[in-house]
Amino acid sequence: MIDLVAIRGGKRIAFEIETGKSNATANAQKCLEAGMDRAILVATTGSVRDSLVQIIPDDPRVACVTPDEAMAFVRVVEGGDSG
Repeated sequence: MIDLVAIRGGKRIAFEIETGKSNATANAQKCLEAGMDRAILVATTGSVRDSLVQIIPDDPRVACVTPDEAMAFVRVVEGGDSG
């Protein structure tokens, strides 16, 4: 099961919450196989994010961010603002 799916502007974006204890690579793959346009791995801390970026696949559809970065990332992906 995917933690959260957002659909906006015709794009399906999956969000997976990552604590560093699960298989982040498998979670990203699961989202893409489910037909998501993007898989955003939301790391619970900056240190978890730093660890995950070393192991996640090199795929432009997959990103690893902190909670503070997550909404800004979505705005950039959409090419719009928060409104």
